Amino acid sequence: MAGKVKRTVTIRVTVVFIFVLGTLITASIAIGLQYYFSSKIATEAVTRSSSQTAINTQEKLSQIDQKAGHTVELLSRNESLVENGRIDEDATFELFRNLLTNNNGLYAAYIGLENGDFYELINLESSPVVRSQIGASLSDRFAKIIIRDEQEQRVKQTVFLNELFNPTFSKKEPTEYRATSRPWFRNTTHIMASKTEPYLFQHLQAPGQTYSMKLENSDAVIAVDIALSTLSGFLSEEVNRRNELSSGEAYIFDREGTLIATSIASQSRGWRHTVPLNLSREQQKYINSLNTIRVSNERDWAPMDYSISGEPRGYVVELTRLIADKLGLSIEYVNGVTWSLLVEQFQDRHIEILTPVYRTATNENWGVFSNPSLI
Repeated sequence: MAGKVKRTVTIRVTVVFIFVLGTLITASIAIGLQYYFSSKIATEAVTRSSSQTAINTQEKLSQIDQKAGHTVELLSRNESLVENGRIDEDATFELFRNLLTNNNGLYAAYIGLENGDFYELINLESSPVVRSQIGASLSDRFAKIIIRDEQEQRVKQTVFLNELFNPTFSKKEPTEYRATSRPWFRNTTHIMASKTEPYLFQHLQAPGQTYSMKLENSDAVIAVDIALSTLSGFLSEEVNRRNELSSGEAYIFDREGTLIATSIASQSRGWRHTVPLNLSREQQKYINSLNTIRVSNERDWAPMDYSISGEPRGYVVELTRLIADKLGLSIEYVNGVTWSLLVEQFQDRHIEILTPVYRTATNENWGVFSNPSLI
């Protein structure tokens, strides 16, 4: 019978094995601790930066809110801006020019009368987005909008002004705009400044909020606007200013959870490859004769028709945009008010299209109904 072979491990191999094992364990612990502490340091740094961003944003919002409210209250004491039922355009321009020159956070200042007349001065330096959205050139500093009746027709006059306040461009066009139909005019008093919810500015077609108050000893209303793009720009700067948040995002919500502003640049929602419809000569002539068509936009009927920070969203919004693009129509949305007020504006002909509407015995005489878009 063959003898058993004895296998032995030398002390040297044992020592080397223990050394390698100890080294691996030590290295693993060191790497783990390094990752833990690095992760903790990074988390604490981001938390500190986020907290500071929240504090700065809160201070900015409080500053904007107080300044806008106090500004409107001071403006409302200038009862001489309206004389004999008409706006004193020279005095109003001087007042608004001084205000906006020293307050780039304000998008616009304006005044509206009970007869629907309107005078507005827009600050083109309030946000980089404003200039492009309103169609102003780089040399323009302000845009002046005047709406009043001329020869039994309501006319909107737009004038761009340079740094020296000299006109660079002017145009007139018919309009159905009346100040009395706007939420900032309807929901205001002589007592204190009122603030609207985010809504789509009529002339800018971009979301913002308005602070308004009735003029002293008058039914006229004076107001200032803050474009939400100003707040979004502030958030973007806050995020980019901190290295820890260079790839982060910031949002502002109100108490009801409605999004007010975000650091993310808004994306274009246009239809890039829409094929225009082939219209007859008579149809095209009719389309060309139409002014801008105003379409209602609800606040909270998702996913059909709603808004986020005053920006229209939903299936109905995309459908109307698609139809308008295929027909070559110019449309603008009216929002920021309740459904009952939208119905009232439609009945007063301040809105041409009211949507979406369930056809009932009560509303079947309101106008022409389209085919159902939702069954």
